[in-house]
Amino acid sequence: MSAIVFGLVEAGSVGWTSPLTVSALAIGLALLGLFQRQERRVDEPILPLRLLTHRTRSSANASRALLYAGFYGLFYFMAQFLQDVQGYSPLTTGLAFLPMPVSVFLASQLTSRVLLRRLPQKMVMALGTAVAAVGLLLATQVDATTSYLQIVVSLVLIGAGSGTSFVALTSASLAEVAPGDAGAASGLVNVSQQVGAALGLAVLVTIFDALTGHAQLQPGTGSSTHAATVVHALDGVFGFGALFALAALVTVLVGIQGTRAAGAVAVPSPESADADPDHAVDDDPLEPLAVLAKS
Repeated sequence: MSAIVFGLVEAGSVGWTSPLTVSALAIGLALLGLFQRQERRVDEPILPLRLLTHRTRSSANASRALLYAGFYGLFYFMAQFLQDVQGYSPLTTGLAFLPMPVSVFLASQLTSRVLLRRLPQKMVMALGTAVAAVGLLLATQVDATTSYLQIVVSLVLIGAGSGTSFVALTSASLAEVAPGDAGAASGLVNVSQQVGAALGLAVLVTIFDALTGHAQLQPGTGSSTHAATVVHALDGVFGFGALFALAALVTVLVGIQGTRAAGAVAVPSPESADADPDHAVDDDPLEPLAVLAKS
């Protein structure tokens, strides 16, 4: 993954046909192929490939990766926009992002305690992903004179959408996992978000380079023409981030199966299923998060 990320970033500077870009991407893909071959052959794989064959789990992890690809780019570029275009100090920039984690916390609490008890799990995922996409689309409207209030609305929408979707996506990522695979499945949840963030940011950096002709963000941004070029590129980058979120929404709608509440993590035994077929619906929606924390 490091080689692939390096190749994507270098492509923005030296071009897609550069030997450096091509060799880095080729090495990364070859190593992934060797990893897949090794995991298929060993008795105790780090990543049991059977975990990737479950449609709902794989779709949930893919959706999480796409969401992280979208809003990690927003973290990176919005921080630079606030400092280098609008003149915020580093401390003020950090404080300006606080509404997002607050909205993530509140939305996740609302989701686990209310929404997942009253709405189908798939609907909750789609709702949260759509709200995050709207927040990223709103970020495409920023310019040098944009008020902080408009930025806050975008940050809150992204945070609320993420907090809503991630609770349900975590549950879906652990759906019907055998107890022996619980650790690997929960590890795959973390891997999907880290890989999505790294690859997404690499792609967005390359897009920014292409849109600006390799112009650099810097304090004051120089001339008004330079500032306009940078802001235009940022709008384009945020637009591509929104496309990642929309792709996550499509993945949820197409790939996630079933509408059970978020409580079922492992396959119930035949005896428990016969005794109480609706037991999974009444489980605590926070159970998958507890499994994730323990593993």
